[in-house]
Amino acid sequence: MHTTTKFFDKAHDFRVDHLNVVNQTTGPDWTSIALNKLQAGTAAGAMYDSAERCDAPKCHPETRVAAQDDIYSWIVYGDRDPRPKKLKWITGPAGTGKTAVMGSIAE
Repeated sequence: MHTTTKFFDKAHDFRVDHLNVVNQTTGPDWTSIALNKLQAGTAAGAMYDSAERCDAPKCHPETRVAAQDDIYSWIVYGDRDPRPKKLKWITGPAGTGKTAVMGSIAE
């Protein structure tokens, strides 16, 4: 179904130069497409509650507190951000504790 939008219906005595209209309500849902592709590439056995994980790494008490607080704040209060993000990418060199931090937060 094609609908016609009338801009300035019944308006008169003015001029609009260089009008650029962007319709953001149609087209693919890129967020869902991206998250579905991401999910297809996940390793189910590595998920927090997987039976395949044993002795999953966690941070020692009172370590990596700033990193944990930052991530936890994003989880709890992230939707208050003027431009909320649906994905937080955790990066760092091998052996720096990414898995331990996330295991502690998941716990």
